[in-house]
Amino acid sequence: MRKTTIGVWLALLSAACDLDAPPPRYPDQNQQAQQTPNDTPAPTTAPLQGYASDEIVIGADTNVEYIDTDPSALSDFHASLDPYGAWLEDPSYGTVWVPAATVVGPDFVPYVSRGRWVYEDDYLWVSDYDWGWAPFHFGRWAHINGVGWAWIPGRTYRGAWVVWRTGAAGYGYVGWAPAPPMWIWRGGVAVGIGFVPQMPYAFCARGDVFAPSVATKVVRGSQVAVIANNTRPWTPAAPTVGDRTPARPTVGPPPGKLGLDLTALPHAPPNDPGLQRAAQASRPIPRPIAPPLNPQLNPQAPSYLIPQVLPSQPSPTPTPPITQPPVSPPSSPSPPPFIPAPIVNPQPPILHPTPQPFPTPAPRPPVVSPPTPIPRPAPPPPPVSPPPTFRPPPPPPPPGARPPSMRR
Repeated sequence: MRKTTIGVWLALLSAACDLDAPPPRYPDQNQQAQQTPNDTPAPTTAPLQGYASDEIVIGADTNVEYIDTDPSALSDFHASLDPYGAWLEDPSYGTVWVPAATVVGPDFVPYVSRGRWVYEDDYLWVSDYDWGWAPFHFGRWAHINGVGWAWIPGRTYRGAWVVWRTGAAGYGYVGWAPAPPMWIWRGGVAVGIGFVPQMPYAFCARGDVFAPSVATKVVRGSQVAVIANNTRPWTPAAPTVGDRTPARPTVGPPPGKLGLDLTALPHAPPNDPGLQRAAQASRPIPRPIAPPLNPQLNPQAPSYLIPQVLPSQPSPTPTPPITQPPVSPPSSPSPPPFIPAPIVNPQPPILHPTPQPFPTPAPRPPVVSPPTPIPRPAPPPPPVSPPPTFRPPPPPPPPGARPPSMRR
């Protein structure tokens, strides 16, 4: 009883957390990423790729023989697309193909205009354009400011390169958008794009997804933002990756989740020329490959490539061996042992020259020291005169006395 009570409380707590989870942030319909791509090599396989609206592509199909970044994507579609548009070199998206406005009109949107959804084992886009077999089943689309929708060549086939959004159980709308590109072409080389462009979603009622002209059923105006805030990226049963929601392109929500009867859904036309041409272009032209020499490693190899075994023939009677009479050893004594001759040194003798005495060096001149100066006597000091004797002056004569000169 205690375990059952704990399980019920955990289930209620989990449900409460799901109800309180905030709705996903929906990218602005008119927002265009303004970043420049980097020059890192593009990945050749994509087991895990990032997509718009916090989506991640997982589990890419590995049964295809082409990879998206095969250089043949730049050449195989030229003849089919050149009459309907122009090839440009965009600063952000590299080599792209832009359909002419006279062909698609001013309101062209990939996977919305002139086409419809059908269902086989997944959602399949059937385009009414003569050239639609290529850009809607290969490559990616991106919206470029001032240019419009542009196609980035790719070489991997899908029924439609799109991602999906759905609401809670019973919600009446579903949406889809072109899968953003993960690479661009620079000088004939695929490089990583370096950012995830924001792609606008198209929404319609669940029952209108498979309408013959789905473009007339798409919601427009302010209601688009309301529906976007009530939907999440559709993800098949897969674990989350970090804080991002995993998703897989072209794997849309099952019709049963949308309340649709699978037996009543439209299927692909059996003889549609566009779908047939896309399927033919999905795989490279087979080339003969030499099988391994061991036929067990290649049991399906043609018979002319497998080594043939001749039928067995009766073995002939073996010929008896020819026997030789035994040879008796010679009766002569054994030869003397071999003594090698002394080795004579063929090198000529080394002649040592007679040593010669070293030449006597010339005598060096004697070192003459400078003469020693004779000391001279110092001059006598000047005579010192005695100081003068001080004599006091005579006293003055008494009054009335006559000077000595006047005495007689």
